[in-house]
Amino acid sequence: MKTFIFLGLGIILSSNYSHASGYTKIFTLERTLNTNQVVYEVDLSNTDNPVHPYWIMLAEDGHTEELNRIEKNRAYGTEVIEQTPSELKFEIVSFRSHPISVKVDPETLTPYATMMLSGGEKILNDVFLTATGGIFPKVIKIDISYQDIKNGPILRESINPSLLQI
Repeated sequence: MKTFIFLGLGIILSSNYSHASGYTKIFTLERTLNTNQVVYEVDLSNTDNPVHPYWIMLAEDGHTEELNRIEKNRAYGTEVIEQTPSELKFEIVSFRSHPISVKVDPETLTPYATMMLSGGEKILNDVFLTATGGIFPKVIKIDISYQDIKNGPILRESINPSLLQI
């Protein structure tokens, strides 16, 4: 069941294009199973629903779709841990062991995502899920690319999904 829950986990820092008014795109989830992406947007001023995940159906024609109920509750949905006007901390429901923080860059005033990795808080570049296909896909590896500091070198950390506690 853990492997089904992890379906599609992968994060890529991206541009500031906004699908929904007031939201800023901060990362996308990618996987080996197809080219569809789950996009995560944030609006730090929205206290009711600060994180908005949705699909970009790149394997089809590139249209967008909202997550269905199962996807929200078991795989790609989020739960806010804490929120202030300038910061947000949330979990992806299938990856609770690695909460994501969103902060605002004081120079550009754009949000960016961070995660605790390799003993400290790192700026996320991307996370890519390697999985086998099937009705209940098996997650083999989660690769996370990150930077220690803004504009620093890209580093990589792999997480074995069997070691995660959900």
